[in-house]
Order: sequence, then structure tokens, then C-alpha cells
Amino acid sequence: LPKTLDDMATDYIKQIRTVQPKGPYHLLGWSLGGNVVQAMATQLQNQGEVVSLLVMLDAYPNHFLPIKEAPDDEEALIALLALGGYDPDSLGEKPLDFEAAIEILRRDGSALASLDETVILNLKNTYVNSVGILGSYKPKTFRGNVLFFRSTIIPEWFDPIEPDSWKPYINGQIEQIDIDCRHKDLCQPEPLAQIGKVLAVKLEELNK
Repeated sequence: LPKTLDDMATDYIKQIRTVQPKGPYHLLGWSLGGNVVQAMATQLQNQGEVVSLLVMLDAYPNHFLPIKEAPDDEEALIALLALGGYDPDSLGEKPLDFEAAIEILRRDGSALASLDETVILNLKNTYVNSVGILGSYKPKTFRGNVLFFRSTIIPEWFDPIEPDSWKPYINGQIEQIDIDCRHKDLCQPEPLAQIGKVLAVKLEELNK
């Protein structure tokens, strides 16, 4: 597992270069992935590359998020259930352990339930590590514009954050597009269809 978010960004760039050795690059990331692509974009610019499109899906700098350290096991399992499409708001007060989470995923027919339990456990551990490295990361400045898709359905326990929270780390304009869904559902088919239409127009403009 990577030890820092910069390490993760460096590895992603290495993988991308095996397919596309040179820019211009188009980068898109959701949630933690939005922080990763912003870090990738700054690294690529420092390497003399062009990042012509940087897209964030509901991603925010860590000090605006309600996380300060790696989550405990129960919090990680709740996040795992959300990844599997299960709404954590309906869990109630019953304590959650790994076996109970697996049973919920199986009962609800989640695709995650078809994975080997070792793989599911690795997903949970990866999430814990990712939250930890995000919490210790300070973004560098990206020189350019950002296209930002923001989910507008905010859970009651979460204080809304504005995309402008990126302004100290973006030397350019932030174009905001609102999507009527929750954060966890941004990559579901309907929101993705809306996002895809906007991206298609942006990419067409870049190719003119």
C-alpha cells in the first residue's frame, strides 16, 4: 500500500505513461480519486507535461473533511457497504463486524458479495490506508482550470463543503456543475450519463 498520496499519484502516472507516454493529459477522479488526480496534475506539470482537462467529482481538500485519522473497523465497514450500494443510513444502532457486513452484502445482492472474502477484507484495509494518507496530505498548486461536479444531496451529519475550498490550490477557474444525487451515487448510471454529456462537450472543444 502507498504511504503517501504523492506516492499514489506517482504510481498512477507511471501506469498511465505505459499507455500514453506524453501529454496533453485528461484526468478525472471521484472522492479520494479527485485528490489523487489533482496531485497527479501538479506532478505532471512539474515534469513539463500539459494537463488540458482536470475533472473532480465531489472531491475536497482533507482539512475540510470530517476525517482527521484513519477510520476504525466499524467505520471502514460502513464505507465498504456504501461502496457496495448499501445505504449506511439504514443500518440502525446494531454494532457492525466483518461477518455482518458480508451477510448484508449477500442479502442485498451486491456485486461485492461475489468476491472472495480475502479480497473484500483487502478493500476495507485499502480504504483505511487511503483515508489515513489523505488526512496527512497538503495539496500543491495546479496551474489551470478545474471542472468540478458536485453532488447536491448532502447527509444531515455532513456539513456542506464548497468547491471553492480548492481555490488556494488552483491557479485558475473552478467551473461547478451540480448533480442531484448523493456523493456515493455519483458513479451510478444516471449521474454518469449527465457527467458524460458535459465531458463529451469539453473534449470536443479541446479537439477543435
